Amino acid sequence: MKISIDTIPLWDAFRQTSMCPFCFIQNKLEELYIDTYLGDSVMEPDVRIEVNAKGFCRDHFRLLYYQKAGKLGLALMTHTHLLQTISGINAQIDALDRRCEEGSMLKRMAGTKDMNSLLDETAAQVEKKEASCVVCERVDIHMLRYHETALHMWEHDSDFKTLFEQSGFCIPHWAAQLHACKALVSTKKNLQFIKKLNEMQKKALADMANDIEWFTKKFDYRNTNQPWANSKDALPRSLNMLKGYTIPTDS
Repeated sequence: MKISIDTIPLWDAFRQTSMCPFCFIQNKLEELYIDTYLGDSVMEPDVRIEVNAKGFCRDHFRLLYYQKAGKLGLALMTHTHLLQTISGINAQIDALDRRCEEGSMLKRMAGTKDMNSLLDETAAQVEKKEASCVVCERVDIHMLRYHETALHMWEHDSDFKTLFEQSGFCIPHWAAQLHACKALVSTKKNLQFIKKLNEMQKKALADMANDIEWFTKKFDYRNTNQPWANSKDALPRSLNMLKGYTIPTDS
């Protein structure tokens, strides 16, 4: 299969063994966008408009904050994003205050259903705002393309197929790979891919369960002199498998 800008990151990711291949790609994408948003793009009007409206999720705000450079850029973006957020929240607060001040107690009691709807609507708007993140949106778009490309490479490149089937995935990226398959399951080949993917995931999960179990048993004095086997870093690997890569391992 011809090497391209879309396939090189997949080859690199599947050749490394320290984490789920898709976690490897996702981390690289996040690093790229963190650098982008702390660079010259801070002063680009279209970037600022989008950041003002959507902001960043908690995890990406944390990554942005702990970069060695870029505090001024982050502060500038945070300031204008905060101002736009305040404007929206103040409008919601004013609407709630007006409802609280309406009429007599009887009228307020009669309007309880409407008030509850307004409370739910206000909370939902805030939650939607808090869930938005420009980095997440961009990474998700790229990740879907990589999951789809991986399926295509598995089908058309025997070398990549071998490499793919020797890998293991975190649960979130296994699910994302299934999601990428949903519009492509009409052919026998793609159904074979899903079956193989699930077979790989069951084995990876069983192996992880055995490793973390042996990790716990190593704390029993009777096993002090027994070898760690593949369990010394089983705890961070288990957490990474459950939620995606967040904790460095010894591997």
